[in-house]
Amino acid sequence: MKNYLRYIALFCLVALGCEDTYNPDLDQVENLVVIEALLTNDADVNYVKVRMTRNFYATESQEWVTGAAVTISDDGGNSWELSEESTGNFSIPFDAVPGTSYKIVVEAVGETYESGFETLPPVPTIDSMNVVADTITTYTYDSDGQPRAHEVTGMQIVADLPVSSGLKNYRFTFPRTLEYIVPPPDEMPSPPPVYSWINYGQSGIFPIEGPAEYGNETQLKDRQLLFLSNRIGDFVTQEKIDSSAYMVGWLVNMSVFGISEKTYNFYESVNAQLEADGKLFDPVYAQLEPNFECTSNSDVEVVGYFEVSSHLFQRFYAYVPYYSKNSYFHYVSAPAAIPASGQIKSTTPPEFWEDPYSD
Repeated sequence: MKNYLRYIALFCLVALGCEDTYNPDLDQVENLVVIEALLTNDADVNYVKVRMTRNFYATESQEWVTGAAVTISDDGGNSWELSEESTGNFSIPFDAVPGTSYKIVVEAVGETYESGFETLPPVPTIDSMNVVADTITTYTYDSDGQPRAHEVTGMQIVADLPVSSGLKNYRFTFPRTLEYIVPPPDEMPSPPPVYSWINYGQSGIFPIEGPAEYGNETQLKDRQLLFLSNRIGDFVTQEKIDSSAYMVGWLVNMSVFGISEKTYNFYESVNAQLEADGKLFDPVYAQLEPNFECTSNSDVEVVGYFEVSSHLFQRFYAYVPYYSKNSYFHYVSAPAAIPASGQIKSTTPPEFWEDPYSD
């Protein structure tokens, strides 16, 4: 961060003094410890990752910190020394308790890094959720650098979220699976159809929701959380599949995190970085404010964040066919494991399969 201020100051001096191009020595940014940690009421999603920042032009793989030690403690005097699953990656083998406060201590690269206590909010709930038809405008750039608008038809996932004194802010992740079918050829005896699916991980901006500043809402109403295209051609070209293939819908593995106002502000900064367009003064990860510090040496900087958030998992099926305005939405009560993207020729669908007529 001190280096970034030096870069900005040098840029201003050069810009005022002459018209020569300034090329900042970005590859000389000092290595900093990066600590990313998530603690929730669900041990399956908890983690701690300890690594180093990389130089701006670095092409080598991630540099994980070796020999780190991580401890989490609560405000009741309990503490847990975490096990290292792989270099720089630690599991948190317990479910945190809403209303309890936790802090993390990491010993790495000869220094000690410590957070303040962060309190786990209540587990989130959803008042209502449904899917509605929608069309959005996206932009691409042609070879001349000119923007071109494209209309994309699809569906919006819309929800009402409760607001209480203990929980006012949310963030979401939406790993999802596109389901489609290649019907059998018109021949006798008729072969079985091909059930096909493509998995998509969470990427891009994290959806976050919270009340307006100084607001006193008791519900975040009609919040648009996720847009999904309903045209199979947006994902699978006819060169790869038979033109008779048709979309069945989306399976969405939704994680809802109840977050503090401090964490909400952190993710607003993350989203600003992800939306940045490569300009000199765009935010960078090292500019995101951590919620811990180096207690062994106040001159040593650290980046990252210790997130203490409650967690709700829910899988749902959603589809609005592009040829109609009928909408289909339902929760999946007993979600089965979804294999890696693939297909199966069968007279019966895979165990995880859902469609508009599933219970």
